[in-house]
Amino acid sequence: MFHDPKVKFLFGDVCSKDIVDQIPRNIDFLFSDTIHFDFQIRDEFEIYQHLLSDKALVAIDDIKLNDKGVFFEELKSEKWDLTNLCHESGWGLFLFERKKPQKEKDLLISLVKVWERKYNQIYPQTLKISLVQKVKNQFKKMKYPYSLYTKTYNKMFSNIKKIKNENNNSTTS
Repeated sequence: MFHDPKVKFLFGDVCSKDIVDQIPRNIDFLFSDTIHFDFQIRDEFEIYQHLLSDKALVAIDDIKLNDKGVFFEELKSEKWDLTNLCHESGWGLFLFERKKPQKEKDLLISLVKVWERKYNQIYPQTLKISLVQKVKNQFKKMKYPYSLYTKTYNKMFSNIKKIKNENNNSTTS
């Protein structure tokens, strides 16, 4: 395959600590060709920004697929949409410039942040909490709307019960 000592191919979850530990620091050019969703490019950049030089170029492949381009569009950095020059599914390039000095713990904090998000999305699914239950749980946190809903539901339910009882009494008499 390709035998340039400056280029290294890594396979696995690009957000895992095992992979990140194999990546050199002070990267001048980062090319991201990942799954085509906004959450993934955000997770990757959350981590990889700490591996970049203070000034670096970052290329993102397929910015026109799914919602992956949202990240690119929201960037405040100098950027170039090179889709017409590269290929129709999109290709973006931006200039990364570090705003504040980096601390050693920043990378670890970002790894934890990304994995907490992943865990919080995956873990509820393993518990098999239904969507309805998730909505109810969120709704319960909103005190006023929930109490209003509960009062309305209870009133409606008691009216339905009353009507059923009246119907049962009228049919038996």
